[in-house]
Amino acid sequence: FGLNLRPYASGRGTFYDETVDGSSEGRIATEIGLQLGTLLKRSWSWLDGDEQRGVRHLMSPKLTYKNRFHVDDSSDRFYTFDDLDRLREQQLVRLELRNELQRTQVFDGIKQPRDFVFLDLAQDLFPDKAQDDTDDDGLGLFYYDLLLRPPGNWSAFENLSLAVYGDHDWRTGLRTFDTELQFGPLLGVNWSAEYRTDAQVKGAVLVGASTRLRERWGVFGLAQRDIELDEWLTYSFGLRRDDHDWSILLNVIYNPFTDDTTFRIDFQPLLGNFASGSRDRMGSGRLLDPANAPH
Repeated sequence: FGLNLRPYASGRGTFYDETVDGSSEGRIATEIGLQLGTLLKRSWSWLDGDEQRGVRHLMSPKLTYKNRFHVDDSSDRFYTFDDLDRLREQQLVRLELRNELQRTQVFDGIKQPRDFVFLDLAQDLFPDKAQDDTDDDGLGLFYYDLLLRPPGNWSAFENLSLAVYGDHDWRTGLRTFDTELQFGPLLGVNWSAEYRTDAQVKGAVLVGASTRLRERWGVFGLAQRDIELDEWLTYSFGLRRDDHDWSILLNVIYNPFTDDTTFRIDFQPLLGNFASGSRDRMGSGRLLDPANAPH
């Protein structure tokens, strides 16, 4: 048993060539914080005929504190395109408990642990009510993330994953709910499907397919449909190459509603383990993320 303490400090600078009043302006945000956590684990093993089998349970409680103590100017002075433009001074405490059940499997000829059940729960708290719109309770969102990924010999598919995750607002109820399914290969292709609903969208589905071309190339296609409006929202096609120390993704996205086509190139250098992507916000990652689709 041991504690892991990680303090940090960060700064972010953004330059706007045009603000709401027509002027150009820079904006600086500074933040400090820490993460405190530990890892508890227990293993079970048994003989299945002549083969040794085992299961390991990992439990990881974690406390995160963030204090964005300085942000230049109010966000209403800038045009809002994403969360970066909405930055403001804020304190956040996140309580998180992650559980993993693992089995040893062989990948590329090497035995390594792999989650077959993953459950992550987290609750946000805002200690400074003067900074945050949380009424009097200081409660933020509650996050949940469940990933089921049975071993290949447990199903008819070599790859099978089911993820359920979302956010719950204690004042207004459901905020987001996502379900993702990935299976394959079937006819040499990995297939995926996602259903999403939230406070604004009654329901949307996303279907996708991906496959490998030779050893380092992958190709994928995605389509998203709004169930309530009964119309297709986007189509996306892409090509990806993974090398030893870099990865590049070429992506084309077509929006039939606005008749717009977007071309996107993502390049990611891979320097040892520094670029190894951690799980998304709550652990499962996006099974249908175009950057992950060819894998």
